[in-house]
This record gives sequence, structure tokens and C-alpha cells, in this order.
Amino acid sequence: MIHPTFQVNEEMYIHAAREAVWAHWVRVGDWPRWRTDVSRATWIAGQPWQEGASFVLQPSGAGAGEERYLIRMVVPADTTVWETGRGGQEMVYSLRLVDQVGGCKVLLRCTFHGWGSLLKRLNTAGETARLQAMLAALKVAVERPDSRR
Repeated sequence: MIHPTFQVNEEMYIHAAREAVWAHWVRVGDWPRWRTDVSRATWIAGQPWQEGASFVLQPSGAGAGEERYLIRMVVPADTTVWETGRGGQEMVYSLRLVDQVGGCKVLLRCTFHGWGSLLKRLNTAGETARLQAMLAALKVAVERPDSRR
């Protein structure tokens, strides 16, 4: 049986310690303050950033449905993996923080599983831009906290 997948990777340097970046990332309820693509984010089950915990995001924009995510793995101030699924397609995200001189490198990956991943290949630029925008917003939130929306 064929199980198609498609993966998009992005990385960005943030001029802050890995722990400072992690501290911003783990405050899911604050995501709408720095992510323009999210209007609401809330934990709904389990302890935040513990394996098996769940949170929901309400994407910005009219008609956007709520998205539920499940935490699969967490190594505090280092790596986390979370996933969601809808319409016969699963998406697995991972965030990794790597120490660099004067700050850290943030690596963000989204892997699409299922037949819908074939369509995502047609929009590689759009999916890449989505991850780039998320990392750029995180960078601004961490490096210039007074400039949040």
C-alpha cells in the first residue's frame, strides 16, 4: 500500500537563548498575540506540553474551522512534536532549538501524510511561506516583545 508524504522544512536564527525562545513558544494562549494566522489557542486536555496533551487553534479568517492538535513528544527547551489530522490527511509538526553563538537556530518541520500530501506538493511555495511566517513572527516576539500586535 502506498502512503504518500510530503515535508517542508524551515529554519531561522533568533538572537536569544534557547530557553527564552522556548518560553515564548510554550505559551500557547499567547500565540494569537504574535501569530496573525491564529485568533485563539487553548489547551483542552492534559498538562501543557506533556505527551498526550491537546490544544485547539482557531485560525484567523472567516469560515476557518477549529484545529485540534495532540502533543507526541517534548524535550523541554529543545524539541517538541505535535500532530493534527483532517480530511484524510495527517500533519506532523516538529520544532527544534539548537544553540548557536549569540542565540539559537529554530528548525520547524511539517510532514504531510496521506493522499492530501500530493496536493500539498503543488503548493510547496505556499507551505514554505507559512512556516517562514510563523518563524518570523516568533523571532519578532522574542527579540522585540514590545512590537507584538
